[in-house]
Formats: sequence, structure tokens, C-alpha cells
Amino acid sequence: MALISVVYLLIASITLSFGVIIYKGNVWLIAGYDPNKVMDKEGLGKWVGSNFILIGIHSIMFAILSYFVQTLMIGIWMLGFAIIIARTMIGEKKYYEKK
Repeated sequence: MALISVVYLLIASITLSFGVIIYKGNVWLIAGYDPNKVMDKEGLGKWVGSNFILIGIHSIMFAILSYFVQTLMIGIWMLGFAIIIARTMIGEKKYYEKK
């Protein structure tokens, strides 16, 4: 189970890094970002960045749990990951212009 913990920690380090970078205003890293359509660049960066940070914390939590609990929890981790991604995508719409 140590290998899966390392994988979770690797994912956590990547998402935490991107989360902090995006949170600080580098919104060009967001997939599908169009500067002509964004009304609140700072708000968008904080929203998406904080959700990436949340994914990193989620991954750290599962790294610790998977090290101590000898059951396969990747399905639960993936469900949480998908929920956070969906939350991010739905919430970021408020930062774009209305059509």
C-alpha cells in the first residue's frame, strides 16, 4: 500500500502547486481560459486555485488513509476528485460574461 500512498502524494504535490500558482493570478493555466470572456479574472483565479488546493488536500488525506488502512480506496478517492472537479466547473461559470 505504500506505492499508492506515493501516487496520492505525487498528485497532491502537483495539484497544490498549480492551485497556488492559479490562486495568485496566473489564470492562463486554466483549460479553456478566454481572457475576452472573463469578467472577474481575480475571482476566477481564486475559485479555481482554491479548488485545486482542495484536491491536493483530498489527495494527502487519502495518502495517509491508504497507508494505514489495507483496503483499496481508489474508488472513493476518484469519486471525491470528480465531485471537486464538477464543483469547480459549475462554479467558474459565474466569472464569465453572460451570453
